[in-house]
Amino acid sequence: MRNLSHPFLTMMFSTLLLCSLLVTAVFSQSATSQYIQSSGRVLYVSPPISRLMGVDKQSWFWDDNIGFIPMDRLVDMVANAGGNIWRQHMISAQYPNSMAKFIDLKNKLDQRGIKLLIATMGVNSWEFGYNWQEQADIIMNADGKGDKWIRDWGNIIAVLQPYAIDVMNEPRGIKGTTYESKMTEAQFFEAYRQFCIKAIRAWREIKPDLVVVVANCPFYKPWTETGFDANPINEPNIIYSVHYYYAYDNNYPPSYLPEQRAYWDGNLAEAKKLLAKRIDYDTLAMRNKGLVIIYEEVGTNVANPNAAVFMQDFYDLCKERNIGVIHHCLAAYPRSPAGLLNSDWATLNAIGEVWARNMSP
Repeated sequence: MRNLSHPFLTMMFSTLLLCSLLVTAVFSQSATSQYIQSSGRVLYVSPPISRLMGVDKQSWFWDDNIGFIPMDRLVDMVANAGGNIWRQHMISAQYPNSMAKFIDLKNKLDQRGIKLLIATMGVNSWEFGYNWQEQADIIMNADGKGDKWIRDWGNIIAVLQPYAIDVMNEPRGIKGTTYESKMTEAQFFEAYRQFCIKAIRAWREIKPDLVVVVANCPFYKPWTETGFDANPINEPNIIYSVHYYYAYDNNYPPSYLPEQRAYWDGNLAEAKKLLAKRIDYDTLAMRNKGLVIIYEEVGTNVANPNAAVFMQDFYDLCKERNIGVIHHCLAAYPRSPAGLLNSDWATLNAIGEVWARNMSP
C-alpha cells in the first residue's frame, strides 16, 4: 500500500474530500437553491432574480360596496395578465386575527405560480398615521422595539414562507423625531443599515433563501445621497426599492417633478424624455453596481391628465432598463385613488388596462 503521508498527497486528498462534501451538500438542497459560505454563516443563493412584475395590494379584505373582496378573482386576474409577484400590505399586530385569510391567499398565489412579497407596515401602522417616531424607535431598537419587529415578522415568515419581504416600508429617516437632536442623518442611516442587516440575518435563519427588499432611508432620497451607493449590503438576494407616483392626490405636480408637469400639461414627447431622466436618477447608480432594483410601488391617480400615457411610458422605459414594476394598487377606484379596478372589483379601468398589457416580464 502506498504511503499517503506525503504533504502534497495529503493536501490533494483533503481538497478532493472537501469538494466532494461541497457537491453533496449543494445537491442535497432543492434544485432552486445553492449556498456559499461567508464569515462562518451559510448563505443560500436563489437563482438570479427575474424581472418582477405585478401588483401591490392593501391590507384590507372588505369593501363597503361589495362586502368581502373576491381574492380568488383578483389572483386569477394577476395570473392571467402574466404577473409574477403580489405585494401584500400587512400589519404585524393584526396578523393573528387575519391568519386564515393570509394563509388562504398564499395558497391561492402558489396555485397560480405567483410569488408573495410582504410589505411590512407599522405596529400602529404609519400606513394610516405616518408615525415617523415609531419607525425611528424600531430602527434604534428603543425599548427593544426593533427586536420585537424582527421577531414578529419572523413569526409571519415561518408560517407564510413568502418569496420576499420588506425590511421596512418607506422609512422616513431622522427628521421630525427625537433622534434629530442626538445624531446626524448619516449616523441614523448607518443605524438603519445595521438594522437591515440584523433583520436579514435573523429572517434567513427561518427561511434561508428569503429575498429581502431594502428601501433607502429616507426612502424618498436618491441612493447617492445616503450610504447604500457607497456601501451596499453585503448579503445575497437583496432587492433595492423605489416608490414613485404621478400626482397621487390629483393636484398639479410641484416644480421639482417637471416630468409630471409635462404629462399634466400635455407636452407628451418632452414628458417621456424627462421621465427617462427621472428613472435613471432613481436607479442608475445602483444598476451600475450590478444591484437589483425595482419600482416596488408605482402608480397614478386615475383622474390625472394623460394618466394612461404616463403609465405606458413608464412601463416602456423600465422594460428598456430591465427594471421590475409593482403597480399600486389592485383595488377599486375611487376608494384607492390609484386603483386599477372599477367599483365592481371585477373589471379593469383605463389604468388597469395599461397594467394588464404590460405584465409579461
